[in-house]
Amino acid sequence: LYSDWKKYDKALTIFRKSTRLAYQYSPNDADLIGRSLNNLGLSLVHNSYFSSGLDTLKLALPHLRENKYETYTTYINMAMAYDMLNKEDSCFASIQKAEKILSENKKFPAGRLYLYKGTLFVKKGLYKEAIPILEQYVNLQSDPSKIYSTDIYGAYNNLSKAYELGLKDYKQALLYRN
Repeated sequence: LYSDWKKYDKALTIFRKSTRLAYQYSPNDADLIGRSLNNLGLSLVHNSYFSSGLDTLKLALPHLRENKYETYTTYINMAMAYDMLNKEDSCFASIQKAEKILSENKKFPAGRLYLYKGTLFVKKGLYKEAIPILEQYVNLQSDPSKIYSTDIYGAYNNLSKAYELGLKDYKQALLYRN
């Protein structure tokens, strides 16, 4: 809950402790350790420890071989860390790995991937590429089972920016402006 409340420092403390406990009391439970490392890695990224977060996320992957969903979220988290470290090629490679897993597992929530990928494209000035991805995210809002994030306002603002700067479609840009 601390992560949901954006109290990342408190979440980091809890995830560090849970990871230590997972190693201590369940050293043979690879899935538990992998999930703990994934949560810890994301928490480190949220606390601006980008390199440490990325290293921790990389440690999670071998433990998650049997858990496709956690592997999927780990790749999204890795993309975020690579983005913060300005490693664009690695960021997009992680996004592609997450997309591949999503294409094989249609029931996984796609919202977080679409929101992050579309936002990344806007950030990189790839406005035309961002529009269909962000519109996919907006369209998922009508299906609550496929939503990971409720950051619809950020998606609308990015869509507005993409229409304005990419397609020079000011009418569409105004529709998404909040």
